[in-house]
Amino acid sequence: MRTIQTLIALLFLAASANAQDPAITNVAPSRVKLGDFVVVTVSDYAKMRGDAAAAGKPVTLFLNGIDTGTTASFERPDEKRFDFVLTRTSENLPLWRTLLREPFGPDTRNVTVSVGIQGGAPLARATNAKTNVELLKKRWSNLAGIAWLIFFALVVAGLLYFAKDMLKNEHNEHYSLGRTQLAWWFVLILGSYLFIWLLT
Repeated sequence: MRTIQTLIALLFLAASANAQDPAITNVAPSRVKLGDFVVVTVSDYAKMRGDAAAAGKPVTLFLNGIDTGTTASFERPDEKRFDFVLTRTSENLPLWRTLLREPFGPDTRNVTVSVGIQGGAPLARATNAKTNVELLKKRWSNLAGIAWLIFFALVVAGLLYFAKDMLKNEHNEHYSLGRTQLAWWFVLILGSYLFIWLLT
């Protein structure tokens, strides 16, 4: 009986300690893209900074529960907030590739934002707190995409018009198989490279 009472007391103490842990109370703005500021407000700024100092690690931004390794550009203790710039680095590139994939799909992706000690777990969300944002995946509009397609088509048409004799042999008017294959593989490889660049 005494063992059960001790276990209940320990569970109660653990629950009380967890209830006092810092939590995310707000994230702003509601719509962001790479390079924008995102502001994260916590319930207990002093404890968050104290825990980070005790661990000897900085406070970093978490997206969808994954540590981005991005430290705060500004900290405002009086407002209990951390200001981060959404930055893509070599360390968090796999995360951003996942978030920004399917560029020809929906323009935005819903992302959960949090903070935590680097290498640790993100803070929990406070009751009724807003922690989700819409991440704008592409920086150009559909009209800009159409304009780029028209420009590319005009460039290809110009090349075909002014270089129409490039595929022919110099000593006759017949097309060269070697030059045609060279042109075909050049266009295929260049197009593949541009397509992969767009996706990643």
